[in-house]
Amino acid sequence: MMVAGTVAVAGGIIDAGYLHDLRARGAFDVVEGCLSEFHPEGSRRGDEERIAVGGVHFSYRSYEAIPHFHATEASGGPIHPDTRVSLGYNGNDILRVETIDHACPRAPG
Repeated sequence: MMVAGTVAVAGGIIDAGYLHDLRARGAFDVVEGCLSEFHPEGSRRGDEERIAVGGVHFSYRSYEAIPHFHATEASGGPIHPDTRVSLGYNGNDILRVETIDHACPRAPG
């Protein structure tokens, strides 16, 4: 999902143009593999989806107005407990997502 401009989030401002530029240049780290942790976003506001792959941990919420990946399983997102992923990221910002469904053992929550 791409959002133009800047977006205010807890802890500061994210420049959507900056994240778009990182994506366009491929200037991000990549981690690949089966999930070692999968905690789906709960039904209470404030809950977040948490995943870990290759020792790297991420968290995100479906309702956040942010210019990077935040499509939780509950909102129809592509990441599930048994998904193999390739994630391009900068910090906790997931900039690129590639998935293979049902390619891994189910990750614990």
